[in-house]
Amino acid sequence: MNIKGFSLIELMVVLLIVAILAAMAIPVNILPKGRKQVLHALEIPESYKSAVTAYYRIRGKFPDSNEDLGIPLPDKLISTAVVRMTLEKGAMHVEMGNKVLEVLNGKIISVQPVVVTDSPNSPIDWVCAFAAAPEGMEKVGENRTTIGPKFAPSVCR
Repeated sequence: MNIKGFSLIELMVVLLIVAILAAMAIPVNILPKGRKQVLHALEIPESYKSAVTAYYRIRGKFPDSNEDLGIPLPDKLISTAVVRMTLEKGAMHVEMGNKVLEVLNGKIISVQPVVVTDSPNSPIDWVCAFAAAPEGMEKVGENRTTIGPKFAPSVCR
């Protein structure tokens, strides 16, 4: 008996191998693009760090809201990667959207000031997402980050 062609099992094995290779290739392409979009989203809070710092130096406390600091309302701070940036008790929460990857749409990354405990005249620094406060300093405000650690820039991990 002379059998020509492939059996169903052989075809299924080949399809499984192709599916596994395709699944491995997708995250490789998504991660760099996602990280780039997160970095772009972090440009908005970057431009307000000095204003938050100045507010703290003058008043001895962090601003509670966008209105306190005198910056645009949350839904007016937008870009191709951001749908809103909310300032709450010194921490800035950036909600991603518009032209971002679907996996990042609606996710939040937080940027928090860090201060030296009981020393209001010491320097203020900033951390984002999953980054820990340096020893001797404490984070201010809430971390509401919902993006996955794999999309966070290296300075935010």
